[in-house]
Amino acid sequence: DAPAERHWGVEAAIAALSDHLAPWDEYRNVVERYIDAGDSVVALTHEYGKARNGGSEVELEVGMVWTFAGGKVNRVESFGSHEQALRSAGLDPAASARGA
Repeated sequence: DAPAERHWGVEAAIAALSDHLAPWDEYRNVVERYIDAGDSVVALTHEYGKARNGGSEVELEVGMVWTFAGGKVNRVESFGSHEQALRSAGLDPAASARGA
């Protein structure tokens, strides 16, 4: 696993997103499902993209945990799998797969 990157504040988050998108000629993020996890929401997504230097389209499974406090986003964590994101939010991946 790659080490976690940490960014504080809106400007840093925008810069991190810009860095993430920089290598892609085409990019899209498709949300499969949102799951309520109390003070958090888990977004199960797939990212698709074609690199600027050519090549075929790649697909990445991504899970994100958005945590809220005081009605605002307090933290966003991104994971390389849906299972990791679900576990991080304290959810059982098997139960979530069944829609429980």
